Amino acid sequence: MTLKAAISWIEDQYTDTRLKSVRTFLSEATIHEFGISLFARTPQSAPYHTEGPFLQQHIERMLTVLFAIEDGESLLAIEELAAKKEWHTQIEGLEHCLQEHAATMRAYCLLHDLAKTDVFTIAAPEGSKGMNVGFSLISQKMSQRDRERQRDLYQKYVQHFSIEQQLDVSKELAARFYDAYELRVHYPKHAQVGGSAEYKESYHAIGEWLRMREQDIDVLRWLTRQHIDVIAAFQSGPDVHAYEVFAGRAEKAGLDVHEAMELLLATVFLDACMGSLRYEHGRFSVELNIVFHFFESERQVAPRRLERRTQKAEKKKKRAFKNLLQESDLLGNAVFSLLEIPFGPERGAVMEQIHAYVRGDIDRMSDQYRSEELLFRLKRARAAFDAQKRS
Repeated sequence: MTLKAAISWIEDQYTDTRLKSVRTFLSEATIHEFGISLFARTPQSAPYHTEGPFLQQHIERMLTVLFAIEDGESLLAIEELAAKKEWHTQIEGLEHCLQEHAATMRAYCLLHDLAKTDVFTIAAPEGSKGMNVGFSLISQKMSQRDRERQRDLYQKYVQHFSIEQQLDVSKELAARFYDAYELRVHYPKHAQVGGSAEYKESYHAIGEWLRMREQDIDVLRWLTRQHIDVIAAFQSGPDVHAYEVFAGRAEKAGLDVHEAMELLLATVFLDACMGSLRYEHGRFSVELNIVFHFFESERQVAPRRLERRTQKAEKKKKRAFKNLLQESDLLGNAVFSLLEIPFGPERGAVMEQIHAYVRGDIDRMSDQYRSEELLFRLKRARAAFDAQKRS
């Protein structure tokens, strides 16, 4: 498996086919929730969001990574994650969670920042180019009419700057525009607002479209309300108290605590780690430490919960290996029949060698187990196993 730094790995996921799928999905989503159409005109800025100058690029980045994981791309191909060998099983469990709860994750991408379109404010420092062209000195409350004017003004200057700099909508455009105009976009209390009753109909519209259960929609709203708090809690380091607070909130909300915490980790990973591109002092970066801080907090507070996630990941790997053996006619009875091995301890010995050969731990079977047909099956299974590791 070729390892790549997180920024490069994410950029590699933007294939033409996948990006077309993401944009088709977003287009279909606007039929069910009009507010999603405003993502393409809602401002965002450095230092936390430099995926592009508009919220649309943040959502597209999250969905692109999610679609890639749904397609079988491995998170352990990311250099920074692969380097943390003590957390490999937990990272595989995180990957499994994103796949298993794909509908909830897709809905989260669409809805967690929906309120940003209604609450954003833009501030420009005194004497900055941004202030000179009409943006406020400080971030302040605005009426929706004033907000629409700010949206239009922002879009106008981004477009002018894009033409002037000959840049497409991209991280480079977002970074250079930020350096030139020094605008800071804020979203006061958007997590609480977005998860409130005011947006309940939006959650049900998207939930019904994605065929989600009522309880999953409730979890989704809870995840939205937590998403800023959880980023803040685990950004600097492990926080046992914070972990207990979030688990307590899940219990108070009547949720399955284990599942809620598993989904909370998955959403913060998708949102703050994969979906966000930081830009400070002329440098782009991806924040991955939040995940490791969450893992460590969980290990200290709830080792059984961490153990359960580990067990789920191990079971998934075992199922995948068993399916691979079955597809290559290498399960017990097929092998015993081929080699005419009677019932007894020898059966265990031959299967142990077969597993080792397929995984690449040995390159030769014992002479008594060699046959052309068996060798053919073994080579086919090893090729499939190697392909799985590379994907």
